[in-house]
Amino acid sequence: MSRAAQRATELSWVALGGVHGGVLAGLGMVGWFLLSSSLLQQPTWTVPNLIAALVNGDAVLRRGFGSGSLVGLALVLVAAGTLGAAFALLTWRVSHRRRLLLGILVGLAAYYATQALMFRKLGAVAWVYASPRSLLVAHLLWGALLGWQARAPVPKVPGGAVSSSSDGEAPGIRIE
Repeated sequence: MSRAAQRATELSWVALGGVHGGVLAGLGMVGWFLLSSSLLQQPTWTVPNLIAALVNGDAVLRRGFGSGSLVGLALVLVAAGTLGAAFALLTWRVSHRRRLLLGILVGLAAYYATQALMFRKLGAVAWVYASPRSLLVAHLLWGALLGWQARAPVPKVPGGAVSSSSDGEAPGIRIE
């Protein structure tokens, strides 16, 4: 395998790991949405329905779980996975602590981008149905989980094999 092909394979695995980490962090974010809605004594699926209203304006009017809730969950997970892949490709050579800090900063930036997009599209409806503090905590949680889960790729050893890292983060994979 040529050096360029090995590099492309390595970056593909990094991006795939980023998608995985982003989706898992997105699930944590959705879990916070559900928990905070219950704590604020709102219907449980309020935030996923609000997110679905970006695509289908009627979804926010539903109180329970429905197809709008699935659309909202899908939008969150697709966005989280996409941003997770980009984050992993940009930070795969950064130390773990810096990656965690960068993840929290990316979560904060994603919060402000979400505010700009969602509140511009939905207007006052978003303020009625979603607590800005709860959304901020959800985005910071997403960023922290993203930074915590993103890992540097496994170092190579001679012969085309890949060994486990020194701290045992990932199993060995043989690429030929």
